[in-house]
Parts: sequence; structure tokens; C-alpha cells
Amino acid sequence: MVEKSEKIKVAMVTAAAMACDFLDKNPNADTEHLMQFIMQQMRVKGDEKVGAIVGASRAMKEKQNTGSTNKVIVQGIMDRANEILLTIGEN
Repeated sequence: MVEKSEKIKVAMVTAAAMACDFLDKNPNADTEHLMQFIMQQMRVKGDEKVGAIVGASRAMKEKQNTGSTNKVIVQGIMDRANEILLTIGEN
């Protein structure tokens, strides 16, 4: 059985990748539209929903502030997943 923290990490990384793709197609999108899209597409609940929101918002922030490639953004979130879980109290 997959641990709760692993499910949250998967939701976080999936949402980050989806956010990057969404922002490529909609470069002027705001946070509200991005989150609406992520929640409609992922249909997650509870802690996984929190992870998805965190992943998408971090991806948006990094994309806007650094202009990094989608691959670099998603890899960075994946590499820092344990640290991010600690900040949201899920590890």
C-alpha cells in the first residue's frame, strides 16, 4: 500500500507539471484560473488536494520568477518534495 506522504508527493509533482503546461498555453493566467484548472483535472481530496495546490503554486511562482524550463521546475519540486511536505506539516 502506498503511504499517505507518497500520494501527496505524487499529487504535488503532477500538479506542478500540469501547472507548467497550463501556463505555457495561458501565459497571462492568474492563480485563480490555474487552481480552478488543476482542481478540475485532478479531482483530489484532503491532503492530496493540499499537495496539489502547493505543487501548482510553487510551479507558477518559479515559472514567473525564474523563467526556468518546465523540466527544471518539476524536477526541483520533486527533489524538494520531502522538505515541502515538512512545511505543510505532512511528513
